[in-house]
Amino acid sequence: MPKIIVHIDRGGDWATTEWFFDNLNYEGVPYDIIGESYYPFFQGAPSDLANCLTNAAVRYGKPIIVAEDAFPYTNTCPANWLSQLYGYPPTATGQVSFIAALAKILKSLPNQLGFGFFYWGAEYQAAHGVNEAGYNTSSFFDAAGNVLPVADAVGGMAAPLVINASLPSPNLQLRWPFSGAATSLVSSTSLTHSTSWLLVTDSVQITGAMFSVSVPAGNNTQYFRLQSN
Repeated sequence: MPKIIVHIDRGGDWATTEWFFDNLNYEGVPYDIIGESYYPFFQGAPSDLANCLTNAAVRYGKPIIVAEDAFPYTNTCPANWLSQLYGYPPTATGQVSFIAALAKILKSLPNQLGFGFFYWGAEYQAAHGVNEAGYNTSSFFDAAGNVLPVADAVGGMAAPLVINASLPSPNLQLRWPFSGAATSLVSSTSLTHSTSWLLVTDSVQITGAMFSVSVPAGNNTQYFRLQSN
């Protein structure tokens, strides 16, 4: 049977979300999935989103979807957006970093109740005489129609979680997609069951639309894996 999503525009507002869904449940309204809009320039900091969705997952035990979301790739976006981007720059790289943060929030929700998100206006391009409310500046395509790295970043949220390794220098380069946003990289010198896996403390970067880390390539055999946080 089709699933019923109840979608409200309060992704960063736990108090109102709780009031709304408590009343919905009190009235016996049937629904299967909770949907929340989340634009940082309207609904607050990513930490507000994490708080709201985590509390909703615990309280209601239903799958949760961010039903609308977008982030600008250029500072020609509406002026009132610029002061509410919470440290993520309005650039193609900043757009990818924001998607990585969103992936971590969704994939860290209790009981794996983060079911994904829908991006608003991914296909938008500026059109003469059409009011797009600035969302053409948060598209997956730049003003010339070229696809932006955010497209790969969003695809990486559902990509098979595989570590790719290369040795371009004395250091070992490890890369994995955004589907691993809620995992930690650990290592061991043995695969035996009694082995202690240790957290890799080297700084994880966002390279292109992938997580990456550079670790020293030692003389001993070393194994790496991603494990849930």
